Amino acid sequence: MALMPPADVPAKRLHAARNPGLVASIRRNIDSLSAKDYASLPGLRTLDFVLMFVPIEAAFVEAIRADDGLYGYALAKNVSLVSPSTLLATLRTVAHLWRIEQRNINGLEFARVAADLHDNFALLIDGIQDVGSKLERARDAHSGLIRRLTEGGRGSVLLKVQKLKELGAPVRKALPKELLDRAGAGEAGEDPEASVVAEVPQSGADPDPLVAAVEASDAFAAAVAIREPPQT
Repeated sequence: MALMPPADVPAKRLHAARNPGLVASIRRNIDSLSAKDYASLPGLRTLDFVLMFVPIEAAFVEAIRADDGLYGYALAKNVSLVSPSTLLATLRTVAHLWRIEQRNINGLEFARVAADLHDNFALLIDGIQDVGSKLERARDAHSGLIRRLTEGGRGSVLLKVQKLKELGAPVRKALPKELLDRAGAGEAGEDPEASVVAEVPQSGADPDPLVAAVEASDAFAAAVAIREPPQT
């Protein structure tokens, strides 16, 4: 006849008595997994806990009933106990955690790239503004040169150089007509004292080509002697 256990013996002690090595075996495996410390391995990106799979659901339930502190003992050592009924849900939770981690990493990378793009764009704007300022100075310098070449009516540099052609110099290229017209437009209201180089008095004889060449050379030198525009 089978002996019935005393009524005051707790059920968990009864289960432990029936499976004396089950809880001890699970605790040894927990200690072994914790000692390996997978989370600290170099080059391995992982969570700070590992899963310990108990393949027999009944054995897992029996162990938890026999030792209600077993699960907490495992978590304290960064080990999570899973069984066939909880494995899939646990793996899905871990996958969700990894997705959150990846989104955080992507967010940090996005912020870094956005900051670099902003700084590079600001440098580009500075460069564009600098080019604009230099173009303005170049345009002012160009206008000053054209003005020096064309102002002065018959005493202008351009018309004095043109006189070399009129005196028979064997030139191969013609001066721009629009600039000649611009220089000639001032002849009507010309002030002899405003000429870049004073005119040689006319005595009724043909002008000396050498004198005209010297006048043109001096006038051209005076026109191109432009100071460098101030730096901004």
